[in-house]
Parts: sequence; C-alpha cells; structure tokens
Amino acid sequence: SGLHQSREQNYNNPASDEYDQISMTIKNPYKGAAFGNAMHHVLEHAEKLDWSAGKLNQLHQNARQLALSSLIQFGYDAVTAEQGVDLLCALVLNTLHGLLPEKISLLQLAEQDVRHELEFHLSLNNANCNEILKILHQHGYCLNRQQFGFQQQLNGLLTGKIDLIYRYINIYYVVDYKSNLLVDYQVSALAESIKTQEYDLQYLLYCVALHRYLRQKIGSSYHYEQHFGGVRYLYARGMQAGQCSGIFSDCPNYSLIKQLDLCFDSAQKSNYVA
Repeated sequence: SGLHQSREQNYNNPASDEYDQISMTIKNPYKGAAFGNAMHHVLEHAEKLDWSAGKLNQLHQNARQLALSSLIQFGYDAVTAEQGVDLLCALVLNTLHGLLPEKISLLQLAEQDVRHELEFHLSLNNANCNEILKILHQHGYCLNRQQFGFQQQLNGLLTGKIDLIYRYINIYYVVDYKSNLLVDYQVSALAESIKTQEYDLQYLLYCVALHRYLRQKIGSSYHYEQHFGGVRYLYARGMQAGQCSGIFSDCPNYSLIKQLDLCFDSAQKSNYVA
C-alpha cells in the first residue's frame, strides 16, 4: 500500500517488503522476497487434505508439487527449486498446524470462516498526512517516522491485499504471513521486526480496511470491539506444529481505528456511526 512504502518503492507481491535480519557469508537462496512470495502462494492455494498430515514424510504428493511449482513460478531454476521443496513444505506445514492464540490452527478452521487475499480499496478524501502521523504517534505507533513522502494531502484509492481473514466464534482476525529470517522468534524479536519494518503501519491500514468491510457486511449490528479480534503476523520460521510460537499479535483500540478511518475520509465525519 502507498502509505507503507517507507522505502518509496512499489511492492507488487506479498513478500516484497520482507527483509532478513541475518546476513550470511554462504549464499542461501531460500530467503528474501522470491522465497517469501513462493511461500505466500503455497499458503493461499493449499488444499486441506493435501496438508492434513502433520509430518513432512507423510505429506501428499500434491502438496510437494505445489511447493515445487511455486518456487519455479517465482524465479527458481528446476534444480534449486527441487532442493528447496522440503524447507518450503516444512514452513507451510508449521504455519498451517501451528496454534493461533485462539488455540486453533489455520487447518482446523472451517472453509466458510476463511478468506484468502482479501483485496481492499481504501478511499482517501483529503487525508492530511500530518494529521495521520500525529494520530499514529499519539497511540504509540510509527514513532520513528516523521513524514509520508512529499504530499500533504492524499486523495484517491489506497489499494492492497490482506493475506488472510479468519473468523472464530464470530470474531474476525487479520493474518499476514512472514518468511523473514530473524536471529530468534521470541516475542521481543518479533516486536522489533514489526517496528523496524513498519509492519505496524501496514496492519493498521489492514485494520481500517477490514473495519470498513465488516461495517458494510454486518450492517447496523456491527461493533468493532465485539467483532474485531486483532492482527496475527505469522513468522513461519518461528512457528511449530501444535505450538503457539512465532506469532506477533496486536489489537489496536477502537479510538485509533476510528480516528484513522475519519482522517482518511473526512466526508464521513458528519454521519459516522461505527
């Protein structure tokens, strides 16, 4: 999304904004944007039955084929792709079988409670960049950022895609997959990664987008604090099947989301309900 382009470049694929914390003297082809995009593609198209076995050596051949074709699709030659299949499959398995904070795995969610790649178009109507930044800072987000490019007012559509939305006990959650290679995946390390890469700005945009979507979908009975459960950033390399690990969670308060929503589209101020 435009506001999240902190390095002022276009992000055309899901993993284009992923950066590794570890620099290796030995070349590792299975990291960075290409590998991350392949992982996103597998997670988006994974069929439950193909990934139901919790162990790599019991994996259905369809799952391995999807991993192989995804690596090739994102630029790996046939040999390098074949050699990376086990690693990619292991990461996807752990992501699908790892426990979310709700003590349920992605694989256990009903099909009707999951939506992949939700595309959004956030309308911007005289959105004041300085005001947006002030709101973020007041709530403790993006404290290292001092401006958004060179424009003071934003108009038009801010477009993007959310990796996954899931519903559990009638509460909705935002999921973003990350393949970043970090020093470790403890809570503090994940929080530092979120801060350094400004993923918090990214997920706040997702929250506003989902807030608007749910307000339209559910209607007058919708309430943010009742229906929205927060964000789950799944760091695949830190996840383990059957365990709740490698996950960064946050649930921005309603006051922040409401202020951002209004700031993005000033025309709403006279008739704002939710």
